[in-house]
Amino acid sequence: MNEIKKSFCIDYFKFRVDGLIDIPKSQEEYINDSNGNIECDFSFINELCKILLIKPYQHYDNDPGWQGYKFFSIFDEDIAIFGGRKSEESEDNNIPRCFVELKGHALRMFELRCIDNGIDVFDQYKKLFDFCMKHTLGTSRRLEMKRIDCTCDDYSNLITIKELQDKLRNGFYTTSCRALKQSLNYGGVKTEEDKQEDMINEIITKGWTAYVGGRTSRQLCIYDKKAERETAGNEVLVDTWLRYEARFYSQNATIAFMNLYKNVFENNNKENFNKTIGALINQIIQFKEDNNAQKISQCHVPDWSKWTELLDPTDIDFNVQASKEKDISFTKKKIWLIKSPFMNLTLEFLCDIDFEYKDNSINFLVDPLYKIYEKHQEEFNDRFTKFIYGLLKKGKKKLDNQKLAIVNNLRKSKGLCYIRTLVDAQNIIDAYIGCYDELGITLSEEELEEEDESL
Repeated sequence: MNEIKKSFCIDYFKFRVDGLIDIPKSQEEYINDSNGNIECDFSFINELCKILLIKPYQHYDNDPGWQGYKFFSIFDEDIAIFGGRKSEESEDNNIPRCFVELKGHALRMFELRCIDNGIDVFDQYKKLFDFCMKHTLGTSRRLEMKRIDCTCDDYSNLITIKELQDKLRNGFYTTSCRALKQSLNYGGVKTEEDKQEDMINEIITKGWTAYVGGRTSRQLCIYDKKAERETAGNEVLVDTWLRYEARFYSQNATIAFMNLYKNVFENNNKENFNKTIGALINQIIQFKEDNNAQKISQCHVPDWSKWTELLDPTDIDFNVQASKEKDISFTKKKIWLIKSPFMNLTLEFLCDIDFEYKDNSINFLVDPLYKIYEKHQEEFNDRFTKFIYGLLKKGKKKLDNQKLAIVNNLRKSKGLCYIRTLVDAQNIIDAYIGCYDELGITLSEEELEEEDESL
C-alpha cells in the first residue's frame, strides 16, 4: 500500500433541476424512445448517466410518496434521483423540481467504475462539472447546487483529537460561524464521568466529533473516521484516520462549486484540486497558535503551523479516494444486511454462481449452494433441497436493480462476470432451479411463508 499521509476528495454532491426528469422505466422503453416510438425526453438523464458510467434504465424505484416526492429512483448502489414534491415547486412558475444526489459511497463507486473502464477519474469529474455548469448557465433546464462536501483525511495523526479539543476549549481559533459543539457519537454508553467530561467539552475517546457552523449554510465536521468505520463493521488498516469534512449548503454550495470549477476543472488544472479543497476548509475555521490573546484578538495571532501543514497539498498529488479507502478499509460483514433469509441467501447465490452464456443458454461452471448449505446446515437439516428451491423462487420475485448493483460489485471483486440485467438474473435462477422442477419438487405460497418464518 502506498503511504499517503493525507488525502483530499469530494464526498457529497447534490444539485436541483427545474422540471421533471424523464427516466426510462425499462430497457425496452429506452430503446423505443431512441427509435422515436414514444414521446419522452431522456436527453438529460442519458447525458448524466453516460458521465456517471451507468445505464439510465437500470434503477430501483422507491414507492411514490416518500417524503412527499412523486418519484425516487436509485441507480447503481447509491445514486439517487427524486422529485415532484409540491413544496419544491418554483415560486415563479410552479415548475416541479427534481434532485440528483451522490453521497460519498456513490462517488467512490463512480471512481471505481472509471478505473475499471480505463477512464481517467479526474477527466470524468471534469465532465460532471462541465455538465452541471452547462445547465446552470441556462439551456432548457436550470440547475442549482444544493450541497457539496469537501474533505481532508489525515492518516498520520499530525493533529490529535486532544490537541483539537484544547484549541476549541481555549478559543484558539477564528471562524465566521457562530455554532460550535462537540459530541460523542460512536463510543457506546456514557459513564457518569463521561457525562461530566462532555459538559466541559473534554471527551477523549473514539467517536469524538466537533461541528463548526450549521446545516443551512456551511459546516465543518471533524470526526474520527476510523471509529465510524469500525462501528459499521469495517476493518481499518491504519492506526488513525481523522476526517475534516466541509459541508456547503444552498448558496454556499454554489460558491464552493464555482471555486472548484474555476480553479480546477475549467482549465483542467489537476494540481489545484487539493489546494482548492484545503482553502475551502480553511474558510470555515482557522486554528491559531497557543496564545494569551482575547477571543476578539485571535485574528492577529499566527495560524497554527500544524493546521497550515494539514491543509498544504504540496506533498501529495491528486489521488483517487476510492483507491485509497479500498487500501485501508474493507467490509467484514455483508453490505446489504437483508433481514429476510430468503433474500439474503438468494443474493449469496447470485454473488457466487459462476456461469457462461453459450448458444443462448446458461451453462453453470461452479455451484455455490454447497457453501450456503455448509453455512446453514444446522438450520436446514434434511429440508435443504426443498428449501433452496423455495428461497430462490421467492428471492427472484424480490430482486431489483439496486440489489443487482450490489451483487455485481461483489462479483467484480471476485473476478466473476457481470449479470447484465435484472432479467438475466431472473433467468439464471430459473435455469438453476429447473433441475428441481424435473424432480417434481414444488412448494405452495403458504409453504414458502412457513419455510421463511421457520428460520
